[in-house]
Amino acid sequence: MKCKTSIIAIAVVTLIATQQGFSQSPYPGGPQGYGPQPAGFVPQQGPPQGYMPQQGPPQGYMPQQGPPQGYMPQQGPPQGYMPQQGPPQGYMPQQGPPQGYMPQHGPQMPPPNSVFPAAYQMPLGLQPVAQDTSIGGGDAYGGETCGTCGGVVGVCGHDKGVSPFFGSVEYLLWWRQGQSAPALATTSPAGTARSAIGVLPNAQILFGDQRYDDGLQQGGRITAGLWTDDLHEISFGGRAYFVGQDRVDYNALSGGTPNLARPFTNVTDPNNIVQAADLIAFTDPAFGNAVMSSGSINANLTNDFWGAEFFGTVLMDRGPGYRIDVIGGYQYTRIDDALNVGSALTVQDANFANLVAVGTTIARNDVFDTQNKFNGGFLGFTTEIQEGHFSLRLMGKVGVGNMNQQVRISGSSVTQIPAGAAVTTAEGLLARTSNIGTYTRDKFAYVPEVGITLGYAMNDCLKFTVGSTFIYWSDVTRAGDAVDMNLDLSAAPNTQPAFVFRSTDFWAVGANFGMEARF
Repeated sequence: MKCKTSIIAIAVVTLIATQQGFSQSPYPGGPQGYGPQPAGFVPQQGPPQGYMPQQGPPQGYMPQQGPPQGYMPQQGPPQGYMPQQGPPQGYMPQQGPPQGYMPQHGPQMPPPNSVFPAAYQMPLGLQPVAQDTSIGGGDAYGGETCGTCGGVVGVCGHDKGVSPFFGSVEYLLWWRQGQSAPALATTSPAGTARSAIGVLPNAQILFGDQRYDDGLQQGGRITAGLWTDDLHEISFGGRAYFVGQDRVDYNALSGGTPNLARPFTNVTDPNNIVQAADLIAFTDPAFGNAVMSSGSINANLTNDFWGAEFFGTVLMDRGPGYRIDVIGGYQYTRIDDALNVGSALTVQDANFANLVAVGTTIARNDVFDTQNKFNGGFLGFTTEIQEGHFSLRLMGKVGVGNMNQQVRISGSSVTQIPAGAAVTTAEGLLARTSNIGTYTRDKFAYVPEVGITLGYAMNDCLKFTVGSTFIYWSDVTRAGDAVDMNLDLSAAPNTQPAFVFRSTDFWAVGANFGMEARF
């Protein structure tokens, strides 16, 4: 009976202990923090495979000893982290900071032209600026160290300590506005009566009465200058360019056939103005198509132009990837034309003209030269847009000033009689005493210029460029316009041919291929 009572007492105590003391452990001595026995858990035999309740919780958990791995809530968060408030914006403490950030030392400088990450504040004084360029020079590229502030060249805005000089050379392929010349050489079919040979409008024009000097020509342009400050806000420099001579030549030689003549308008009789021609080589059907004379006509028309300027630039505005500058200065341009027409004949028949011996030679030459000299000031803007190694530069300016125009007209004739002395006079056919001389005048003119240049920088000192330029001159005089085709053949002093100033415009346009350098 006493044994039964003891057994019952032990059972009651066990039941009470099960309800109170074992609420957090499936068996006596179970680890604190464990709840009721899970399914399939046999407390008398130990926990499921892989659990060690007497030694701690499941692998990777330490509920009584501290927070998850990497956190130390009893001692404070790791240096630079605040787990109670969350990590700094953009950081992931369990994975580490974004690439390129060092939160314990501050962010590293991103490379030039990069986009700054969200919530990243660029240090004061290193705000990006556009790369510094000029009318002829470029600024630094890449990540070189600035010699002024120690920052990144192309970002800090300073020079990296190299020479402030810049320059460029360019190869030009330009067209220019041509010019017209009157009909200066003509011909007529064999058998044409002497009085009609080479006479307009029925004669065929061999040279003249069309536009010349408008072909593509090569040239060059050179620019040099310097920056006056490390921030590249002010510069001074010079530029010069030239374009090769545009020239057209005409040469004709005839032994009599085909006919050669130099046309003109005969105004000797004001009441009977007629078209006529000076016969150089021809046959006369009135004498059985006999050769009256043999001869040649030579003509050439040329154009040359070049220019130079001194400039200064001042920065107006700049920001990430661009800059705008004011440009102004002095410019000089020279535009020259020359027209030369010559003829030579040898008399072959006594019927050529009265009192002219066979074998007599007559040579005539006319020269018309023009010069246009522009002196003036100019003002404009340049804008450069930068994207990586590529740049786009736009330039526009207008020059205003004086155009000095000069025309020189001269002529000569040489007549050589067989067995006689040569006779020379200071007149040709179209250049005579009535118009020979030098004439000048000054005209107000304006000269707008626009340009576009695409560049690719190989490094901070060298850039290759390709672009286009257009220049316009409002008032010039041309050689072809100086010719007066009206001739008064009378012996008395006369007023024709006469010289009258005529003005026109002039332009040039073409492609530029170059190289810019800082040196």
